[in-house]
Amino acid sequence: MFSLVGLSGVAVNLAVLGTLLARHVGFVEAQTAAIVTAMTSNYFLNNAFTYRERRLHGWRFFTGLISFAGLCSLGLVAAVGVSTLLYQAGSSWWLSGIASAAMGALWNYVATSAITWPVP
Repeated sequence: MFSLVGLSGVAVNLAVLGTLLARHVGFVEAQTAAIVTAMTSNYFLNNAFTYRERRLHGWRFFTGLISFAGLCSLGLVAAVGVSTLLYQAGSSWWLSGIASAAMGALWNYVATSAITWPVP
């Protein structure tokens, strides 16, 4: 289920990235906004589907979002850096976007499944 949610995050990331680049937003800014948007979408979907047996409710839902965003932000810095290097080296914006999503996926799964949605 995490993989399906992750694929939806890639779609969100590419949609936001493509839209912002078409509006002449700089690549780093567009990629950062795209990743943050996908990250937020993934949190809601993971909480509803992937970790439904450990679903966070009430105040814990919001602290979980902060935990998820904080953990994923570590991957965000690396993903934006790598995708920017690829983009500046001549890769297409969408290939650079996919590379950043792939880079963050493993980190996000391992970190958030252990900390945001720990096994009781």
